[in-house]
Amino acid sequence: VEASETGNRWAEGMMEVLLASVAIWRGRATETIERSKRAMNMFAEMGDDWALTLSTGPYVRALSTLGRFTEADAALEVLERRMRDDDSATRGMAPVVRAAMLVDRGEGEAALALTRDGWPDTPALPGVSDQVADTDRLFIRALALVQTGEPNDAAEMLRVPYGMTDADGPRAALGAVLALALGASGQAIEALDVAAELSAIRGGTFMDRIIMRWGCALAFASQGAVTDAVSALDEAHNIAYATDSRVVRALSSLARARIFESLGVPAAAEATNEASLALHGLGLNAHGWSTAFTVPELATGEPTPTAVGD
Repeated sequence: VEASETGNRWAEGMMEVLLASVAIWRGRATETIERSKRAMNMFAEMGDDWALTLSTGPYVRALSTLGRFTEADAALEVLERRMRDDDSATRGMAPVVRAAMLVDRGEGEAALALTRDGWPDTPALPGVSDQVADTDRLFIRALALVQTGEPNDAAEMLRVPYGMTDADGPRAALGAVLALALGASGQAIEALDVAAELSAIRGGTFMDRIIMRWGCALAFASQGAVTDAVSALDEAHNIAYATDSRVVRALSSLARARIFESLGVPAAAEATNEASLALHGLGLNAHGWSTAFTVPELATGEPTPTAVGD
């Protein structure tokens, strides 16, 4: 408001970028598109390519999560062309955005190839110049590993960075994928321990909270704790349907279908039909997510008490 009142168009545009980013991580992709477009128009008029690049990132991600894939891909191609001759710090943003879109859609193999070729090795989080960017890269690479059937590798990659960072946002993001990787690899007790730690912090996005619950569901399912697994999936589903993301809603339905079927839950057939319709409506295969939602062999021993928090 202050930037608008003082006539500082550049500051006003940057505030729109910030609010657009906040909106998408709160599950309001439509608002993200509106704010990003306003910022993009401002910066285009000013001829500020650096700021225009920053405002395009959330715009592309929002289009994709709403299922507007053709528009998202076209906008990303424009971003990539703009950045080919860009020597600024934003140059590495395009491959990160593309890889993030690929894992969102369950294209883990393509995302993993891009993480190997599109950016340098990611250092440990503390002391690096851009903690948020490094968290994004670790998050994406680990999720791609889970989607390609390598959850053990994902867990090994995340344990140290997760343990070393105490900032709520990065910790929530890395911990969520760590819980998923542990749950998918049959390390149920550790997965639920991580989830319990995450439940005690305030930071993180709606997607972090969903992914963490998917990890819990896999962990509970591998212990034969059917009621707890269903509860974790229901919580994730409620979070997903509080957003406007068609993709996340469809993925939540897929998680329920895959895990319900593994557990022999009576609602499995209905959940499978719901997931099939949602994915078909988006034109998604989501093969990587199907792999991620594969329940490991049932573990022996007593089920662990529920560790999922609000």
